[in-house]
Amino acid sequence: MVAFAEALMTYRRVFGVEPRLVAHDQHPDFPSTLFAEASGLPTVAVQHHHAHIAAVMAEHRLEGAVIGVAFDGFGWGEDGTVWGGEFLVCDASHAERFGHLRTVRQPGGDAAVRHPWRMALSHAVDAGCVDETLKLLRTRDAEAEIVLRQLRSRLMSPQTSSAGRLFDAVSAVVGGCDVATYEGQPAILLEQLADGFDDRSYRVSISLLDGRLIVDTRPIFAGVVHDLSNGVSPPTVSARFHATLADAIGEMCARVGDATGLTRVCFGGGVFMNDLLLARAARKVRDDGFEVYVPRVAPVGDGGIALGQVLVGGARAGG
Repeated sequence: MVAFAEALMTYRRVFGVEPRLVAHDQHPDFPSTLFAEASGLPTVAVQHHHAHIAAVMAEHRLEGAVIGVAFDGFGWGEDGTVWGGEFLVCDASHAERFGHLRTVRQPGGDAAVRHPWRMALSHAVDAGCVDETLKLLRTRDAEAEIVLRQLRSRLMSPQTSSAGRLFDAVSAVVGGCDVATYEGQPAILLEQLADGFDDRSYRVSISLLDGRLIVDTRPIFAGVVHDLSNGVSPPTVSARFHATLADAIGEMCARVGDATGLTRVCFGGGVFMNDLLLARAARKVRDDGFEVYVPRVAPVGDGGIALGQVLVGGARAGG
């Protein structure tokens, strides 16, 4: 809180401005939210993934509505679950969740971020391949059983659609990372492991549930486990996983475009620091006739969130 206050004082002095309102993340416990509420100024809460896409719109000076693909590890969703694999239709002031990755449980909450094998077990339970997954993991049987019981009981296991947590799960079984010592490590190691792009990919299944398009992650994770169990090399499996997720992004954008008539796609969120995924996904979307926008100046991850919040806050305030 002290850092926020000091930064605000510095900006007031250097730029000679006085804030009229404070835009902040929608999460009720984030420091930025607490600071905004304590400021005494009017506040605007901005959903995390809307801010990611709005940052890209601000950088490229885009007006009107766009298709937003927001992939990251964590963002507070409007339904109270954890989001992170989102397909949005949004403009500067509003965002609609048009689709997302299938939700799974995140056993232990933040503990699953530090121990990616927990997410591997969650996806394994969801995909029906627990026994095969356990043979690939390097965790102790007793630890695995505790997490499996946690998943069955749903105790301390929030729902998440996070693309970052899907990368964690795949990294754990492929062998890239089963304990994360810094943010994003499993995904980084999985990308480094990939042997380019394989011509083969796992099955992409998209369905409509409660009015939203859902990318079914079960055949993707089950395909990864099946390949590894049958001797396919980890670099090849990693390449196929990246190709599959890029294909899913392309298919989802095509469906959203057909439904809305929109022709511009913005990519945002920390998962897109992955050059392998971003390059193939952007190429597929362009090949389908869309204009593609990615961050070039503002950071693609949470470092660019403030820019998006400013755009949304200003739009909602009418300024």
